[in-house]
Amino acid sequence: MVPGCVRLAASQCRALDVPALRGKGVEALGERWASMWPHLGSRVPRGGKEGDGEGPDQQASGKEGVSRGADEWRSIYSSKLHREGSQNAIGQHRCHASVGGGLNGDIAAAAINKQVVKFMKGVVWIVRDGEGPLESRRARKEAVNRLDGALAKVNELTKSRADRLDHINVATMIHQMGAIAKLTSTEWHIVHNHSALLSTLMGIALEKADQFRPHHLSQIVWACSRLGHSVLSIPAGDGTTAALIKLLVRRASETSADFTPMSISQLLYGLARLEYPGPLALLTPIVNMVGPQVGGFSAQGLSNTLWSLAKLNYRNHSGVVQSICNRLHSQIDEFGPQALANMAWALAVLRHGVSASTLQSIEEAAAAKSSQFRIMEMGMLLWAFRQLHYRPDKEFLENAATLAMRRMFTSFKPADASLYLMSCADWNFQAPGLISALKVRVLLQDDLELRHCCNVAWCLAILGDHDVEALSRVVAHILKYDSRHLSETQKRQLFQTFLSFRLFQPKCDINAIVPKMLETACKECWIECQQKSSLPPPVVEIMSVLRQIGFSCNCPHHLGGGLLVAGTALNRAGIRFAVEMITPMRCFNNSPSSLLGTYLWRERVLEALGWQVLRIWHDDWMGLSTLQMKRAFLMQEVGRLITAS
Repeated sequence: MVPGCVRLAASQCRALDVPALRGKGVEALGERWASMWPHLGSRVPRGGKEGDGEGPDQQASGKEGVSRGADEWRSIYSSKLHREGSQNAIGQHRCHASVGGGLNGDIAAAAINKQVVKFMKGVVWIVRDGEGPLESRRARKEAVNRLDGALAKVNELTKSRADRLDHINVATMIHQMGAIAKLTSTEWHIVHNHSALLSTLMGIALEKADQFRPHHLSQIVWACSRLGHSVLSIPAGDGTTAALIKLLVRRASETSADFTPMSISQLLYGLARLEYPGPLALLTPIVNMVGPQVGGFSAQGLSNTLWSLAKLNYRNHSGVVQSICNRLHSQIDEFGPQALANMAWALAVLRHGVSASTLQSIEEAAAAKSSQFRIMEMGMLLWAFRQLHYRPDKEFLENAATLAMRRMFTSFKPADASLYLMSCADWNFQAPGLISALKVRVLLQDDLELRHCCNVAWCLAILGDHDVEALSRVVAHILKYDSRHLSETQKRQLFQTFLSFRLFQPKCDINAIVPKMLETACKECWIECQQKSSLPPPVVEIMSVLRQIGFSCNCPHHLGGGLLVAGTALNRAGIRFAVEMITPMRCFNNSPSSLLGTYLWRERVLEALGWQVLRIWHDDWMGLSTLQMKRAFLMQEVGRLITAS
């Protein structure tokens, strides 16, 4: 069925008289719609909700038919308002003049509030289907001009009838303002050019806050979030819109038992977008309603709710996240790319006992829709998997690599490229073509940010890609900034890169590329950070048992190049071992054989310095109850290592 907004725009396109919407563009669009929905050409819309039944037949076609359809629509909608005897104060006022030069004729003023939004939806649809950027820009400018005229008329009517507007009228009008901002991407324009209308509506809302029902509260908060942060400073009665939001949250907390799933997700989503600064404790009664009603949430509602909790940094979720994850499995096919990416991102931020089955469900759903993902969405998904120490299977990573290669020089940004590189590095995913293209995409950027420079440098070290030219470009970008702006994490990343090039690319003259002062500062930061780390108790126990077996042990100390090890041992044959305790945080998918890239790099460096790496899986060691079992275990592991070497 054709959306009501599209049919309304089609019936009104002649009245608009927008150059970009005249002639070939609209006719071509009409033919396309006609092929998809044959009834479009012979019907005009009623004034009801989107997707309502069709109106009277259009006997004529072409220009005459479209014009007749518009006239019929005006008369039908006008008579409908009279017949129903609308109680809306604005609805009783008749607008005989031209509205913004666009909607001409005898239109009830009540139509301005609701139908302007539907009308603008149709305009946006047509503009987006235009034949070129210039045409779209012109159409958008014309549409915004007419929108300004319509909102100016709404402002005039609102001021004259403000005392007769009830809480439903106000909530609806504010919601429609947010809808207009979302549909036309004109939030800044609306807030700065129609602040008087917004201030009037917000002031009335402040007075009637105690009358709002849950869905009114969620609609107002959502609308404010679509209008952007600047709406918070708009006057509202004796205060500002920010004060109104806090009052609405308090009202929502009092009426939480009446909230529906849609109202819950809409309210939390709006507060998250506004970066709600008030006490999060007020949200607890609302969040606690998620669990009992989780079966009524749509896929988008679940995604928005979880994303909002993460964005608000709400930690008192007490089982809410788990109930959403349980529901996720039954609705996973309904999630689109953005919803999947938002869910994964939120789970990574909240860090609340995410099961492997949940992540696997997200991976499978994303794999089935990988071609629909945007670069940013796929990057967010990869980031979340990395943070949760989950490695997707090879096929998923190859699909992500294919997506990246196709859009490398169109929709890729340096942030996306460095994120892809870091994912490849952490998962030790060797894709030479992709990695080379990503390096080029990042390093060719003239105004590359410092954090992206350091990320690329770190990836070169972790992936074992000792590309001297790439290192030179990275350092050249870094030297554009003051070294004092480097964070501790960035200094550690650079030290890993410099050490790796010194060990594995001896022909490269690092001193000619990297200033001595920069390298020294990075090394000092690296050593200082490692000295702060405490020695794990199991490692102390391992070193004690090795001494009893007959090894000469040191624990802990720095090796050449500044690498700190928890303990080293030397046997009678002169074989040197560096003990590495492998915990779940050092690997992905909770598998001791699947180390994260940074720990694989660490083992490569230890081996380059002449040490054998003795891996001890934390869970295995903690499962040994007696000293005899621990001695036998270490002798077996050392023997296996000597045999392998």
